Amino acid sequence: VWSFLYRRSFLLGNGLFMPEGIYFEDELFIPRMLLQAKKVRLSPVLAYAYRQRGRSITSTTESEHVVRSFTDRLYVAERLCRLRDTLEGEARGGLSRKISFYCMDILRLLGRAGLPRETVKDVLKRLKDSGAYPPVPSFYSWKYAVFRSFIATERRYFMCLRSGLSRFF
Repeated sequence: VWSFLYRRSFLLGNGLFMPEGIYFEDELFIPRMLLQAKKVRLSPVLAYAYRQRGRSITSTTESEHVVRSFTDRLYVAERLCRLRDTLEGEARGGLSRKISFYCMDILRLLGRAGLPRETVKDVLKRLKDSGAYPPVPSFYSWKYAVFRSFIATERRYFMCLRSGLSRFF
Protein backbone atom coordinates (compact mmCIF):
# COMPACT_ATOMS: atom_id res chain seq x y z
CA VAL A 1 0.00 0.00 0.00
CA TRP A 2 2.75 2.42 0.90
CA SER A 3 4.51 1.94 -2.41
CA PHE A 4 1.75 3.94 -4.13
CA LEU A 5 0.86 7.62 -4.15
CA TYR A 6 -2.83 8.41 -4.37
CA ARG A 7 -4.89 11.48 -5.05
CA ARG A 8 -7.27 12.02 -2.17
CA SER A 9 -10.05 12.83 -4.65
CA PHE A 10 -9.45 9.47 -6.39
CA LEU A 11 -9.79 7.52 -3.13
CA LEU A 12 -12.86 9.44 -1.94
CA GLY A 13 -14.49 9.47 -5.38
CA ASN A 14 -14.23 5.70 -5.67
CA GLY A 15 -15.09 4.93 -2.05
CA LEU A 16 -11.68 3.38 -1.48
CA PHE A 17 -10.81 3.01 2.17
CA MET A 18 -8.60 0.58 4.03
CA PRO A 19 -10.79 -1.97 5.80
CA GLU A 20 -10.43 -1.46 9.53
CA GLY A 21 -9.76 -4.12 12.10
CA ILE A 22 -8.27 -6.83 9.88
CA TYR A 23 -4.76 -8.00 9.15
CA PHE A 24 -3.58 -7.96 5.52
CA GLU A 25 -5.99 -5.19 4.57
CA ASP A 26 -3.64 -4.16 1.77
CA GLU A 27 -4.33 -7.47 -0.03
CA LEU A 28 -7.94 -6.35 -0.35
CA PHE A 29 -7.32 -2.65 -0.93
CA ILE A 30 -4.70 -2.78 -3.71
CA PRO A 31 -6.70 -4.87 -6.24
CA ARG A 32 -9.76 -2.67 -5.67
CA MET A 33 -7.64 0.43 -6.13
CA LEU A 34 -5.96 -0.83 -9.30
CA LEU A 35 -9.31 -1.83 -10.82
CA GLN A 36 -10.56 1.74 -10.35
CA ALA A 37 -7.42 3.51 -11.59
CA LYS A 38 -7.52 4.94 -15.09
CA LYS A 39 -3.74 5.54 -15.03
CA VAL A 40 -0.87 4.04 -13.09
CA ARG A 41 2.64 5.44 -13.33
CA LEU A 42 5.83 3.77 -12.25
CA SER A 43 8.82 5.55 -10.80
CA PRO A 44 12.40 4.30 -10.55
CA VAL A 45 12.78 6.14 -7.24
CA LEU A 46 13.16 3.85 -4.24
CA ALA A 47 10.38 4.98 -1.93
CA TYR A 48 9.84 1.96 0.28
CA ALA A 49 12.10 -0.03 2.57
CA TYR A 50 10.63 -3.15 4.16
CA ARG A 51 11.48 -3.71 7.78
CA GLN A 52 10.07 -6.61 9.73
CA ARG A 53 9.92 -6.23 13.47
CA GLY A 54 10.25 -9.26 15.73
CA ARG A 55 6.65 -9.01 16.92
CA SER A 56 5.06 -8.03 13.62
CA ILE A 57 1.86 -9.81 12.64
CA THR A 58 3.65 -11.67 9.87
CA SER A 59 6.22 -13.20 12.22
CA THR A 60 4.29 -13.75 15.47
CA THR A 61 3.72 -17.41 16.32
CA GLU A 62 1.44 -16.92 19.34
CA SER A 63 -1.70 -19.02 18.82
CA GLU A 64 -4.14 -16.09 19.03
CA HIS A 65 -2.26 -14.26 16.26
CA VAL A 66 -1.97 -17.40 14.13
CA VAL A 67 -5.72 -18.02 14.34
CA ARG A 68 -6.51 -14.37 13.63
CA SER A 69 -4.05 -14.37 10.76
CA PHE A 70 -5.83 -17.25 9.02
CA THR A 71 -9.28 -15.88 9.84
CA ASP A 72 -8.40 -12.53 8.28
CA ARG A 73 -6.64 -14.11 5.29
CA LEU A 74 -9.76 -16.17 4.59
CA TYR A 75 -11.94 -13.08 4.91
CA VAL A 76 -9.77 -11.29 2.34
CA ALA A 77 -9.81 -14.30 -0.02
CA GLU A 78 -13.60 -14.50 0.18
CA ARG A 79 -14.00 -10.78 -0.49
CA LEU A 80 -11.59 -10.92 -3.45
CA CYS A 81 -13.54 -13.86 -4.91
CA ARG A 82 -16.80 -11.91 -4.60
CA LEU A 83 -15.15 -8.97 -6.37
CA ARG A 84 -13.77 -11.27 -9.10
CA ASP A 85 -17.26 -12.65 -9.71
CA THR A 86 -18.45 -9.15 -10.68
CA LEU A 87 -15.71 -8.70 -13.29
CA GLU A 88 -15.24 -9.79 -16.89
CA GLY A 89 -12.36 -10.21 -19.33
CA GLU A 90 -8.81 -9.21 -18.45
CA ALA A 91 -9.79 -7.75 -15.08
CA ARG A 92 -11.39 -11.04 -14.04
CA GLY A 93 -8.38 -13.04 -15.28
CA GLY A 94 -5.91 -10.77 -13.51
CA LEU A 95 -7.78 -10.92 -10.22
CA SER A 96 -8.13 -14.71 -10.57
CA ARG A 97 -4.34 -14.98 -10.79
CA LYS A 98 -3.94 -12.71 -7.75
CA ILE A 99 -6.40 -14.88 -5.81
CA SER A 100 -4.49 -18.01 -6.83
CA PHE A 101 -1.21 -16.62 -5.51
CA TYR A 102 -2.98 -15.51 -2.33
CA CYS A 103 -4.58 -18.94 -1.89
CA MET A 104 -1.25 -20.67 -2.37
CA ASP A 105 0.32 -18.38 0.19
CA ILE A 106 -2.43 -19.28 2.68
CA LEU A 107 -1.84 -22.99 2.02
CA ARG A 108 1.93 -22.60 2.29
CA LEU A 109 1.60 -20.85 5.65
CA LEU A 110 -1.05 -23.29 6.80
CA GLY A 111 1.37 -26.14 6.14
CA ARG A 112 3.97 -24.47 8.33
CA ALA A 113 1.59 -23.57 11.17
CA GLY A 114 1.17 -27.13 12.41
CA LEU A 115 -2.56 -26.70 13.01
CA PRO A 116 -4.86 -29.69 13.66
CA ARG A 117 -6.12 -31.58 10.61
CA GLU A 118 -9.72 -30.48 11.23
CA THR A 119 -8.67 -26.83 11.22
CA VAL A 120 -6.83 -27.35 7.94
CA LYS A 121 -9.90 -29.06 6.47
CA ASP A 122 -12.06 -26.10 7.56
CA VAL A 123 -9.67 -23.66 5.84
CA LEU A 124 -9.72 -25.74 2.64
CA LYS A 125 -13.53 -25.87 2.73
CA ARG A 126 -13.80 -22.09 3.08
CA LEU A 127 -11.34 -21.59 0.22
CA LYS A 128 -13.30 -24.05 -1.96
CA ASP A 129 -16.66 -22.52 -1.06
CA SER A 130 -15.41 -19.05 -1.99
CA GLY A 131 -13.94 -20.25 -5.30
CA ALA A 132 -10.32 -19.57 -4.34
CA TYR A 133 -9.29 -23.26 -4.29
CA PRO A 134 -7.88 -24.94 -6.26
CA PRO A 135 -5.66 -22.23 -7.79
CA VAL A 136 -6.06 -21.48 -11.50
CA PRO A 137 -3.72 -23.45 -13.74
CA SER A 138 -1.15 -20.93 -14.93
CA PHE A 139 2.58 -21.21 -15.32
CA TYR A 140 4.62 -18.49 -13.63
CA SER A 141 7.62 -20.45 -12.44
CA TRP A 142 8.67 -24.02 -11.75
CA LYS A 143 8.16 -23.46 -8.05
CA TYR A 144 4.58 -22.31 -8.68
CA ALA A 145 3.88 -25.27 -10.98
CA VAL A 146 5.30 -27.83 -8.55
CA PHE A 147 3.53 -26.38 -5.52
CA ARG A 148 0.27 -26.11 -7.43
CA SER A 149 0.51 -29.78 -8.42
CA PHE A 150 1.06 -30.71 -4.76
CA ILE A 151 -2.00 -28.79 -3.61
CA ALA A 152 -4.33 -29.46 -6.55
CA THR A 153 -6.55 -31.72 -4.44
CA GLU A 154 -7.19 -31.95 -0.73
CA ARG A 155 -5.71 -35.47 -0.68
CA ARG A 156 -2.48 -34.30 -2.33
CA TYR A 157 -2.26 -31.33 0.02
CA PHE A 158 -2.47 -33.58 3.09
CA MET A 159 0.14 -35.91 1.57
CA CYS A 160 2.39 -32.89 1.07
CA LEU A 161 1.90 -31.92 4.74
CA ARG A 162 2.56 -35.44 6.03
CA SER A 163 5.72 -35.83 3.96
CA GLY A 164 7.15 -32.49 5.10
CA LEU A 165 7.35 -31.15 1.52
CA SER A 166 5.42 -28.01 2.45
CA ARG A 167 8.45 -26.62 4.27
CA PHE A 168 10.24 -26.22 0.93
CA PHE A 169 7.69 -23.71 -0.39
